[in-house]
Amino acid sequence: MRHLTVYLFILLGFTLNGYAQKKHFYLTAKMNSMFILDDGSTSAFWGYGLYNPSNPMNGAARIPGPTIEVNHGDSVHIHFFNNSPESHTIHLHGLDVNQVNDGVPATSFMIPQHDSVTYKFLANHTGTFLYHCHVNTSLHLAMGMYGMVTVTDTNNIMYENGPRFTKSYNLLASDGMRSWWDNPISPGPFHLYEADYFMINGQAGSQLTEGQAIKVNPDDTVMIRLANIGYSLTKFIFPEGSNPIAYMSDGRKLPTLLESDTILIYPGERYSIILRPIEDIEDFITISYHHMFNYTDIGMNTYPISIDFFNKISENIDRPSLIVYPNPASSQITVNTPLPANITIVDVFGRIVLQTFLIEGANIVNIQNIANGSYLIYHDSGIAAKLEICK
Repeated sequence: MRHLTVYLFILLGFTLNGYAQKKHFYLTAKMNSMFILDDGSTSAFWGYGLYNPSNPMNGAARIPGPTIEVNHGDSVHIHFFNNSPESHTIHLHGLDVNQVNDGVPATSFMIPQHDSVTYKFLANHTGTFLYHCHVNTSLHLAMGMYGMVTVTDTNNIMYENGPRFTKSYNLLASDGMRSWWDNPISPGPFHLYEADYFMINGQAGSQLTEGQAIKVNPDDTVMIRLANIGYSLTKFIFPEGSNPIAYMSDGRKLPTLLESDTILIYPGERYSIILRPIEDIEDFITISYHHMFNYTDIGMNTYPISIDFFNKISENIDRPSLIVYPNPASSQITVNTPLPANITIVDVFGRIVLQTFLIEGANIVNIQNIANGSYLIYHDSGIAAKLEICK
């Protein structure tokens, strides 16, 4: 199943801060839907899906549920129709919503069969969030009733004065227990739950290599949203040289950047990272799943990643090139020049921010005193390179 992002029924609304979008999402809940597992067999699940407001009964569920993708400042309306025999809710995990829109039955309400409700919130924080059913949560979540919510700045900035990115990917880890999927009416006590099927974006094993990959080109700054909605402790292990840096956790800016090839995510946690690669890579992100009580290994997936780090010039192989890395950078860069010369760094307005002389080969250039932004590096020979500075 392919990852589905929702861009539906958008209206413009006026706010005190200017023009923001009012976004409407039409979600349904269904039980006993079927999906295909990695080995080709099928299994039943419960989940969320989309429906057409003119015919609420026609919605189909998927696992995970549709991604609710909005921009910072949007007014979000989630119209929920329960097309299943059990009561359900939508709990907006990690989002700042009022009590009535929180989706916890004990403090708000739950929606019975063929009833509907509209959840409303203002997307006032950028970041990575989740949603799931909060009725008999242990069972309903394990059966597949969950999805992701992403809030993005319209200028592709992670948060105010934060780093800019050019494209993003979502990796949502989850798990399931085949015997629960096959017999949800009497699954047994939850303390005996033992996950035995492990997914990324609802897929597993060989399904994750069929036309999917995180692709990073020389001019890209890639953000990856990592989240764990399963009951397993999950490790995302990035290949050497990809240089992932976590800037946000649970929808908030981290006080100190986390630079590590391994990011450990407990159930319900989310991280927003940016890749700062230092070499070409054709490899996989390894996702390992661990038992929450004894930390034993219980599952693994791999997700392909392709990084074209060096800005190769294919039109004329004899033309000299100016190689700059890392890019984006924060405090210093390495500039590999084909011959000794002066280089000049200019901003988007053509103003010179730095001039220095380089010898042939690799040179380290200090950029600590240059502000965040996009720049061009000019070489005396006429060749140039782009530079993005993010601190």
